[in-house]
Amino acid sequence: MTAIPKHLFTPLTLAGQTVKNRIAMAPLTRQMAEEDGTPIDEMTAYYARRARGGFGMIITEGTYEEDKLGCRAYLSQPGVANRKHVKAWKNVSKAIHAHGSTAILQLMHGGRVSDPRVLDGKPPVSASATQSGGWTLYTDTDYERDIRNIKNKKWPKVTFSKSRALTGKELHKVADGFADGAARAVQAGFDGVEIHGANGYLLWQFINPKANFREDKFGGSAENNVRFARRFARPLARTRSLHSAFRRMVLTILSAPGRAALSMRVMLALHFAALKLMRFTGRALAGAITAIPCRTCQCRKSFAMLQA
Repeated sequence: MTAIPKHLFTPLTLAGQTVKNRIAMAPLTRQMAEEDGTPIDEMTAYYARRARGGFGMIITEGTYEEDKLGCRAYLSQPGVANRKHVKAWKNVSKAIHAHGSTAILQLMHGGRVSDPRVLDGKPPVSASATQSGGWTLYTDTDYERDIRNIKNKKWPKVTFSKSRALTGKELHKVADGFADGAARAVQAGFDGVEIHGANGYLLWQFINPKANFREDKFGGSAENNVRFARRFARPLARTRSLHSAFRRMVLTILSAPGRAALSMRVMLALHFAALKLMRFTGRALAGAITAIPCRTCQCRKSFAMLQA
């Protein structure tokens, strides 16, 4: 039997806040919000049960920070884009805090893998005009359909649409939107935010050279591919509510497409993104910026050069 790490149930201080133990609930897609993205009472009860179960930190499902530029990714996905959303999320954060757990809201932008049914006939946006070969999340049980407030009786396989490239002006609007969403998360009572940059979503689409074919300063090299990540880190670092007396946590997930055959370019992009995010967010960044480790000598040497 594997021994339990001795520090697993001990408190941990992050960004000036004490997390009661080192067990965190990972964000899990639920699709239970109202059609307009407002969290419902069942979501409050769901997160309260997890907090009551003993998690030191609860990270919510992926939440869209703005209802524009294709940010929303799923049917019945929660948002934190307006006052109504914020008011409903307050119930969730209060329920989590009632059991002594730290509450983190995950922010995300679907990019090219947004469900076409939430885009009002518009194409999704991405780093470049590309198309994902996958399909949207769906299920075939009436129960899951009902709790997700989906009225359609049928469950067709819905493929992703071809995306269009974000313009330079739009790219900056999206980056600023993350900071605005983070500020609203704090208004809703959350202790911090997590930026979703993995699993094929927008930030990943910029970092991954197989999805980013831009010829401007946001593509074409490892450094350029992570420039968008650096761009959204700046306004996050300047968000006053994230630097309040009770410092807020900014956690960021970055990942590469799979564990095998990772190109050096992708690995350097990931390490470079993590490094720049740490510099720009400073003390507001508590962890964990996650990048798949690269153990080759060349990559270690290159990362050492980036740190210099």
